[in-house]
Amino acid sequence: MKTICLIVLCSALTVNTSAQAQQQKESASKNSDTIRLRCSGTLAANDVLYVVDGFLVTDREINLLDPTDIVSIDLIKESTTKIYSCYTKPKPVVLITTKKANRKILHVVDAKTNVGVSAASLHIASTNAAKVMAFIADDYGRYETDSLIADESLITVTATGYQPLQLTGKQAKKARYRFELKPIFVELKEITVMAYSRISCGRGNAKMSALKMDELAGRFVCLAAGVKILETQSKKESAVIAEQAKIKVYPNPVAASGTVQLSFSDLKPGVYQIRLSSASGQLLYSFKKQITGKNETQQLPVTNAMPAGMYMIQVMDENKTLLQSSKLIVQ
Repeated sequence: MKTICLIVLCSALTVNTSAQAQQQKESASKNSDTIRLRCSGTLAANDVLYVVDGFLVTDREINLLDPTDIVSIDLIKESTTKIYSCYTKPKPVVLITTKKANRKILHVVDAKTNVGVSAASLHIASTNAAKVMAFIADDYGRYETDSLIADESLITVTATGYQPLQLTGKQAKKARYRFELKPIFVELKEITVMAYSRISCGRGNAKMSALKMDELAGRFVCLAAGVKILETQSKKESAVIAEQAKIKVYPNPVAASGTVQLSFSDLKPGVYQIRLSSASGQLLYSFKKQITGKNETQQLPVTNAMPAGMYMIQVMDENKTLLQSSKLIVQ
């Protein structure tokens, strides 16, 4: 007869060591643990009781289990544990844990707004790095898994625009697998404008209000796609929106696997950093150059790893201030 049973003392599913058992002086039986099972019916006379994910099951139900779904099997012998159930005498118990019991939802949220962080990356590594798991959260910052996460595992959570978060599996379990990421606030040093169709400028109260800027008379502000790129207190009615490139690049465009010549002007003697970035802002390589006089040159190789498209060449000083820039077209 099929019987549905409920384990009343869930904490007893963990087998205590003999040292732990000796400390349980309030137990009804010394040096032993007790599991009480409340049954709604009777079972056939079995030599062993089977408990799957907290429920007592029959031999037939055991045979229906998929072996690939089983995570762990533990045996509690009657010599160390007394089992009280529908039976009159203690019996050994086999505790079976399946993947269903380990199913959990990992949730990555913004620590300030509590909104899920889209496409957050979760990297889980064991202490000996023998087993590594990697997950990517959905648009709501969630990922559902039935994989075991050990207490000693190291979990690293990363997402664009947020500080990385590291914690152990035990800490994650205590937080109910909710990961709060703190946003990164970076002071804007430079802006690369790829298209000038969305640039708007204004000076005075009327246009400042439309641009959602400070309504201070005499201030001239230019925005590119909503980002401030120029601000001046000049009383003139005109301002330079995009300064002409001071780096002379030739040939431009350049064929793949070619070489371009850079010519620098109006730079004081000193050490400068030359950067080459893709149109998306990815830094391809960077190097330092000592400039001793005007109109110095530098050769820049174009490799096969650079696909056709537009690139940015920038010159920065030791304080990482952008001084000069120019576009490079690779055909």
